[in-house]
Amino acid sequence: MGATRRCVDVISTKMLRRLTAATGPLVVLAILFAGPAVLPATLIGAGALCALYLVAGVGLNVLLGYTGQVSFGQGGFWAIGAYSVGILTAKVHLPIVPAMVLAVLITGVLALVVGWPLTQLRGHYIAVATLALALIVADLANNLGSLTGGSVGLPGIPALAVFGYTVVDADFYRVCWAVALVVLVLTANLSRSRSGRAFRSVGADDSGSQALGIPSAAYRLRAFVFAACLAGLGGAFYAPYLGFLSPDAFGPQLSVLLLIVIVVGGMRSPYGALVGAVTVTALTQWLAHLSASPDLPARLAPALNVLAYGALIFIVMRFAPTGILPLLQRIASPVLRWARPARLTAHTPPEGAQVRHAHEQDDTTEPSEAGHV
Repeated sequence: MGATRRCVDVISTKMLRRLTAATGPLVVLAILFAGPAVLPATLIGAGALCALYLVAGVGLNVLLGYTGQVSFGQGGFWAIGAYSVGILTAKVHLPIVPAMVLAVLITGVLALVVGWPLTQLRGHYIAVATLALALIVADLANNLGSLTGGSVGLPGIPALAVFGYTVVDADFYRVCWAVALVVLVLTANLSRSRSGRAFRSVGADDSGSQALGIPSAAYRLRAFVFAACLAGLGGAFYAPYLGFLSPDAFGPQLSVLLLIVIVVGGMRSPYGALVGAVTVTALTQWLAHLSASPDLPARLAPALNVLAYGALIFIVMRFAPTGILPLLQRIASPVLRWARPARLTAHTPPEGAQVRHAHEQDDTTEPSEAGHV
């Protein structure tokens, strides 16, 4: 029975992975097509922002969940992508789509430049260094008034337009979730590729990976640049989403929010970012609704936000330390174990029968065959 139980555990684990891989894109498709019809008009923008959180969260999932690099700098790369689009469209007067592509490339190049020294750090050192990076970007956005508009802000960012068609409201929502779906599927395939296995190896044992011939420093840098590009992509869509950029929107709280997305959802799978993005967006909208209530004093709104996010992290760390998605998988695992044993036991003989069968074969072996062997 021990062998049968082990087979059931292995099969149920594989089924969970396949079920998650199949369910995640289907959930995104359902949100993409059913969202504009189900959500109120006031929440369409929040739904699009949720997709952008998902895009940035997937990159952070690879960086932290696979390679083990804690980064508080994703908000800085988000700001670089957003301000690149704003400057290229409002100042240089480029079309919005080429400006968004260039914004992602600019973010990737800057991440490559700053990532080489940062990825040499370990543990809390890289966390502090990336937090400093986010603060530097926010400070530059506030002080480079000729480019970013400074504290006044950067207006005049056009809406997303494709072949002369302006993409706003529900159409912008669908485009954001379509981009999120592509990013999610590509990252899920990346996790099963050779590079994905190398990322996991580096995160699990850096020294052992180097002993196996895996260039761990190079893979850490690749993960850093990949996460930065996805954060820049989220920022590139965030600029036409708002139409106006202010340094106040890109403080360190944005980096913390993106980190909460994957901590709450789960760091070991890109689909955890989907669960985390939906959870964080729902909590943000609920807090915005409470803050707008006349019964709540205005001075209590900031404290309520901190209390709510702190309570969310505490609950998740207490009851689901690895995230909500792994918790859902553990809940589904007994159901799969219960569904599989009948088929397995019908084809797998008991351990005692296997031993007796082996002894019978030894007793019936002819001396000449045994000597030949």
